Amino acid sequence: MPAGLAEAVSVLLDAGEDRGHRRVWARPGRAHIEVRGLNGRGERHERLAREVTGALRRVQGVTWAEVNAALGQVVVGAEEDRLDVDGLLELVESVEEAHGCGGEPFAGNRPHPPFDTVPAVLAGTSLVADSLGLLMAAARQVTPLPVFSPVLRLPVVMAETQPRLRRMLEDRLGRVHAEMVLAVGHACAHAATAGVAPLVLDGVQRVWQLAEIRARQTAWHRLERELVGVAGEGLPRHARERQPRPVPLPAGPVEKCGEQTSLASLLGAAGVWAWARSPEAAAQAILATVPKAAGMGREAFCAQWGRDLARDGVVPMNGAVLRLLDRVSAVVIDSAVLCTTHPRLLSVTATGGLDEAAVWAATQTLLADLSPRRLCGPGPWNDVRGWRLERTADAPQARPAAPSGLPLDLRAPDGRYAGRVLVGCDLDPLA
Repeated sequence: MPAGLAEAVSVLLDAGEDRGHRRVWARPGRAHIEVRGLNGRGERHERLAREVTGALRRVQGVTWAEVNAALGQVVVGAEEDRLDVDGLLELVESVEEAHGCGGEPFAGNRPHPPFDTVPAVLAGTSLVADSLGLLMAAARQVTPLPVFSPVLRLPVVMAETQPRLRRMLEDRLGRVHAEMVLAVGHACAHAATAGVAPLVLDGVQRVWQLAEIRARQTAWHRLERELVGVAGEGLPRHARERQPRPVPLPAGPVEKCGEQTSLASLLGAAGVWAWARSPEAAAQAILATVPKAAGMGREAFCAQWGRDLARDGVVPMNGAVLRLLDRVSAVVIDSAVLCTTHPRLLSVTATGGLDEAAVWAATQTLLADLSPRRLCGPGPWNDVRGWRLERTADAPQARPAAPSGLPLDLRAPDGRYAGRVLVGCDLDPLA
């Protein structure tokens, strides 16, 4: 069996809460390798992270190795012509075995990172199923092949559009695998019932999804070095424990539409059945009222939006979050995440006979050795020449990352009041 086909089959079968498929991404001089047992916290994680990075750093040609606890991976930097990914995988597997986690599955609830091939393989499988189904449906319209009743579409359409049924399938298989199973079932049902138009629309949706995935992968290839940083200093060594939501995730407009129309469609179908005594007419009534257009509209919008974001250099680590934004009712942004770790002098007001240039220069010298975190403390802050910054009486709790900045009083070496300055933070270029 060709390697690509074997990988596709393993991806298709690797569904559910626990995965056996290891996520690996490599380019010249860099490799991201998923490691069993790296859950982001605890003594076992610390020990395993220390052992696996230490073993990889001892490999000839490897320049550094660091853990990405958020994704349960180890990232390796090496000389471009000396990166042996297969050898690194064998070494990682031996460390896993030594720590007793060699047979453990990978966590199935982690999001698919942008370099993961699984979403593309599953979307491609759905597109192939739609294409084959379209050929069969078209053939049934021009050949003597039997055309079955549209009643056959009912189970898959209901599972695809009714939130509760779909949620049960997603909890069992995972979101992307459940979507692939529904797509294949959709293609089979419409191929048997000569449903050409639904298969055309579904195929267009798969093309949009694949374009979004490819754009995200391209953006990752372009920005990976910048996101990881030099020698992996931008990687999280620990992952915070994920707290449960205080309330369940609210239903979005599409989900509300599905919930509201499900009962109405069943009642309408029952009325049609009672009036016409025809199961096929009742099934047609249900098919006519399912909110499939709402779900396809959201998916088309999010796929195009995700593609545009990737082209602009935005790399979401979990593309599924774009499908939740129609449920957002309020946005709260911590201003600190929009800033770098370097303070910035915003303005000065000089007093005591000093000009603004002198106050500006003295303050810049002081800030060169300070970080925003230190400036969140009580102060004061001195330099070797005796200049001093201290908190003002009217803003005792202000922070540099606050929208209004941090006002400070500047004192000269002789203790004389030299003026007031306003300190903020440099905006992160990716903010």
